[in-house]
Amino acid sequence: MHPRNPYAHAAPDFRRLAAADPVLARLAPDGAVDFDDPAAVCALTAALLRADFGLDVVLDPARLCPRVPNRLNYVLWIQDVVDADRARTAADRPVVGLDIGTGVSAIYALLAVRLRPDWAMVATDADAAAVAAAAANVARNGLAERIAVVATDPAGPLVDPAALGRATLDFTMCNPPFYGSRVEADAGAAGKAVRRTTAAADPEMITPGGELGFFRRMLADSERLGDAVRWYTTMFGKLDSLVAAVGDLRARALDNYVLAEFVQGDTRRWALGWAIHGTRLPPELVRPAVGARLRPLLPRPPATFAAGPPEAVLPALQAALRSNPHLAVSGTGPLRVASHGDVWSRAFRRRRPDAPAPPGDHAFAADIVAGAGAVTVVWVYGTQPAVFESFCGVVQRALRPSE
Repeated sequence: MHPRNPYAHAAPDFRRLAAADPVLARLAPDGAVDFDDPAAVCALTAALLRADFGLDVVLDPARLCPRVPNRLNYVLWIQDVVDADRARTAADRPVVGLDIGTGVSAIYALLAVRLRPDWAMVATDADAAAVAAAAANVARNGLAERIAVVATDPAGPLVDPAALGRATLDFTMCNPPFYGSRVEADAGAAGKAVRRTTAAADPEMITPGGELGFFRRMLADSERLGDAVRWYTTMFGKLDSLVAAVGDLRARALDNYVLAEFVQGDTRRWALGWAIHGTRLPPELVRPAVGARLRPLLPRPPATFAAGPPEAVLPALQAALRSNPHLAVSGTGPLRVASHGDVWSRAFRRRRPDAPAPPGDHAFAADIVAGAGAVTVVWVYGTQPAVFESFCGVVQRALRPSE
């Protein structure tokens, strides 16, 4: 679970919830929830949302019932991504996110704005019944001014800020249908070690191409829209889908991405986010602690080189880097180095005289962090991996003892 998820530290007390909630008490006497009873599961979810988040949500037992701890994991991770991105860019505009396929509960949108009072959400769905139920849940909680519930065309784009009256969005989030057909959905249910009868309508479970097909529609939208959305994200319920999605990003040279794994009991879910801009998230998000099967999917790590003590290394690096008039070097630890490209290469030096760097936005930036016995170069901004790798070579050469 996400480290800020309260359920990671204390499991919900079903008995306490039932004592305070008449509906749950009737369907789950003394907190004994029958997870094969859709009505009882809905009552539990509604009780959790009411007790822990002050949200009054009406759920339909014939529809998909969200599990609060798992959905909260995704919302908290989105907070991490948005906060880190805004810290890099010093953005101070209001945050607006898009929940694609919000469902009858609108749980992502409701949790997002409840946890962040300065956020707003647009919640979309192509299912008319889901739109009506979601809008009712939003209105019931007095959040209609912060959450716009919008009906969309199932054949249209999944991400379209202009159609939603927005020039830009800070993020998208989505829990797409897993399956590509009813046959696939039935086979998936039959293959589970633990059978649950939680209800779901076909639009909640089935989409052309399954969750991977849904991701590919989002990916096409992102290539069309570019950085009109700061971070495109979605969830996956199958590891094979995540592997294929990362392959799709890499095949398009979209290497500015981030992923996470959420574990709740025997259930594993994965989140994937990608950006069509150069702002890089910090290493703790880009390279989270994951198992061996996920490590090959992670983006490139920072570059680390053996070095002497920081008090000796940093001044020497500062001097070496500041000798290039086209590099902007600031800070003392870490060092922030920015430029308009590979201004250290021989090709650049042949093209340009020794003149100061021009003012304006930089095309590349990196932080240099000196620790005990090592120097780490962290990519902060840029879209060309070759430029980052070339700069790492500059740092490595500057660390070599003079002969």
